[in-house]
Amino acid sequence: MVREQSIESFYTRLRDSALASASTSPLLVFPSTSDVDSLCALRIIGHVLESDSVRYACYPVSSFKEIYKYTGDNLGSAADEPITILLINWGCQRDLKKVLDIGPLARVFVVDSHRPIHLHNLSNQNDRVIVLYTRDDEQQADLAYDFDVSALANASDLNSDDEFEEESDSEDENDSESEEEDGDGMRKKRRVSAENEGDPVKLFGKLKREYYYMGSFHGKPSGCLMYELSHFLRKNTNALLWLACVALTDQFVHERLTDERSQHQILQGLHMSMNLG
Repeated sequence: MVREQSIESFYTRLRDSALASASTSPLLVFPSTSDVDSLCALRIIGHVLESDSVRYACYPVSSFKEIYKYTGDNLGSAADEPITILLINWGCQRDLKKVLDIGPLARVFVVDSHRPIHLHNLSNQNDRVIVLYTRDDEQQADLAYDFDVSALANASDLNSDDEFEEESDSEDENDSESEEEDGDGMRKKRRVSAENEGDPVKLFGKLKREYYYMGSFHGKPSGCLMYELSHFLRKNTNALLWLACVALTDQFVHERLTDERSQHQILQGLHMSMNLG
C-alpha cells in the first residue's frame, strides 16, 4: 500500500529499502529549502537513521531539476541498481511517478505537510511512491473530507493526468453544495447530486473535483511527525523535542495551522515529554 497511515511502518519500509540499496547508494534525503519545518524534520530523522546505522546523504533542494542533478539516471527505468530517496516537505502535490520518471528499482518516500496530496501518490497501484499520511492527520486537519480519500485515490487511473474536466453549467445547477462545521470546528464541504450517485464515473469526477477544489492547506508539521517516530522508537531526547516545538512554531507564525490544532500539538508534545528521562 502506497499510503502509510502508521509512522512506524513508514519508517520500517524506509529503513529496509535504504539498507537494501546501501551497497550501491546511500539513502538520498532531499529537504525543502523553503521552511524551517523541513530542517527540523531532517535533524530528527537524521538522528534516528544514524542510531540505526543507515547511511544517508542530504541535499537541500528547491526544484525537481536539482534532484536530477544528484540522482542522474538512477531513478529511471533504465537504472540497473536500486535507489531510495526521501523527500521532506515537498513533492506530494505532484504526480511523482510521472514527474521523476521513477523506474521499478527506485523507491521514493515522502514526508510532506502540504495538502492536498496528489491522488496518484496515494494509490495502491503505485508501489514506487510511499507517502506518510496518517489517519489522525487526515481527521484533524483544518479542512476535512467527508469521503474516503484512499478509496478515491485507488479509483484513479495512473495513466491519466488526473486533471478533472469542468462540468457543464447545467450539471452544476443540479448539484446542491453546502459547507458545514462539525463539533471540532473543522470545515467540511458536501456536494449532493442524486443523478451522480447512480453514475460511478460522474460520482468519481465530482469527488475528485471536491478533493482538489478545497484548495491548499497544511497537515501536521513534518518535524512533529518525525518526533513522534523518535518517541515510538524510544530515541527521543530533549533536543529533538525542542526541534519539534520549533517546527510547530514555524507553521503557527506563518498561519499554516489554526490555534486549535496548535494547542493540540502542544498538549501532545507535553504528554510525550513526560516520558523523557
